[in-house]
Amino acid sequence: SVMDKTATRHEYLSKKVELQKSKVEELKKSLETAKNSTGNNSKAVAEYSIKLKNAEKELIKMQAEQKKINQELQQQQTKLGQASVAWQDFKESAENAGINIDEVASKMQKIGAGMVGLGVVSAKAFLDFDSEFQKVLTIADETEMSFDDLRAGALNTARTYNVAAGQTANALYQIQSSGISTGKSLDVLNDTAKLAKTGLTDMSTAGDILTTIINTYGLSTEDAAHITDQLIVTQKVAKTTVGEMGSEFGKVAGLAGTSKIPFEELGAALAVMTQKGLGTDEALTSIRGILTSVISPTKEATTAAEQYGIDLSLTSLQAKGFAGFLEDIVKKTHGNQEAMTELFGNVRALNGILMLTSQDGMAKYKGNLNEIQNSSGAADEALKRISETASEKFSKAMNDLKVAAIEAGAK
Repeated sequence: SVMDKTATRHEYLSKKVELQKSKVEELKKSLETAKNSTGNNSKAVAEYSIKLKNAEKELIKMQAEQKKINQELQQQQTKLGQASVAWQDFKESAENAGINIDEVASKMQKIGAGMVGLGVVSAKAFLDFDSEFQKVLTIADETEMSFDDLRAGALNTARTYNVAAGQTANALYQIQSSGISTGKSLDVLNDTAKLAKTGLTDMSTAGDILTTIINTYGLSTEDAAHITDQLIVTQKVAKTTVGEMGSEFGKVAGLAGTSKIPFEELGAALAVMTQKGLGTDEALTSIRGILTSVISPTKEATTAAEQYGIDLSLTSLQAKGFAGFLEDIVKKTHGNQEAMTELFGNVRALNGILMLTSQDGMAKYKGNLNEIQNSSGAADEALKRISETASEKFSKAMNDLKVAAIEAGAK
């Protein structure tokens, strides 16, 4: 960054100044020695005098430059200075991404010669963030974390994960509204930002599915990182996105929590169904139908289940889990479609159960489940790949500029 480069220049020049000071001292000693040995009017004294005078001039020049760099560093360490540095970093990142910022600027009326454009961006970014953060102030518990720390944390998340500051403030409000304590909310916010970035969705949707899963299963906020990894791998193995899952997961959340079926088992089933052509909403509706058929079976289904030696009940589902339940169904019906029709009369439930219990479906289900269960670090990996692209670097530089402007505007 510009600040790093200035600090490097400062360090380099400081070393040069120290070396020049040593040189001046050595010349002074040499001059005194020449005076004592050859007299004040000797040729040696004249030569050393000239050398000393030139060395002192060079030292004064270096010290003046050092002072100037010191002033630059001090300015860059102020909030307004940081905003200016962010602008310079933005221009540099744009150029590294192959974008001529001057050409772009000319098409935007020179972006107000740069810093005027920064003022426009600053005003909008500040107002957007401030408007959303006001909502946080209405519910946050300041005994757990100060408002200033919450604000700084939200802006740091925006900068770290390259998401709009207004979105982070809104997500922070939603996270606390979901029942997450103020003291833990920033931790969940960071996982939300990582999920939004790697899950191809916005902060609101990412925060919603993350907190819904936490609340559905009574998990700890420390589990948010693990959930994020599982969601990213589910997105990978299924024909869906975190955004699509987030808008539809509520359909099965209540039943999944009641049945104590962990997300990875639902994710594996969702992957099979979407791989076989169902949309995310249809697949989750089908899973809901299957769970309902087990928890509240019809009279006909109960009779059929008894004939096959199958226990259709919440207790059985809780004990076996979804994976164990599917294996039991396949084993006792031998995958017979007529038997499936008797057990699952609901068309959507039947469609889903036939997909899952086919030979290919069970193989895919087990493979998906294994991947989702071993998903540790998946989100970090995905984030690293995204952050290394030229477009992301350019976008992040622009976002850093906005965040710095918000910080400057708060002072």
